[in-house]
Amino acid sequence: MHRTDPKLDGRRLVVACGREHGRQLVDQYRGRPVVEPEQWAAKIMRALDQHSEGLSETELAEATGLTPAEIEIGVRWQAMAAVDWHARFGAVGLQEPAGAGVLLRP
Repeated sequence: MHRTDPKLDGRRLVVACGREHGRQLVDQYRGRPVVEPEQWAAKIMRALDQHSEGLSETELAEATGLTPAEIEIGVRWQAMAAVDWHARFGAVGLQEPAGAGVLLRP
């Protein structure tokens, strides 16, 4: 998922040290499975990034095209990813990953 442009979803920009390294990176990413909850979380983060004042659940569903159940799963996936990130890297001196928080309005 592209952070700001849905037309670029499914494409990744990679930087390599040379052709062989580039081939290795392409092979690595080509073999990475697509995980729907991760995609849903990215859609949610993109919508929330574009609406700093927050969104109601209905507005979030409209902005993402996701069902309420998919939103719930996407938010839970993001929360689990944030817990994993903190467990691996801690919080001191490091920036939190993009979209670590969710702002929903009632």
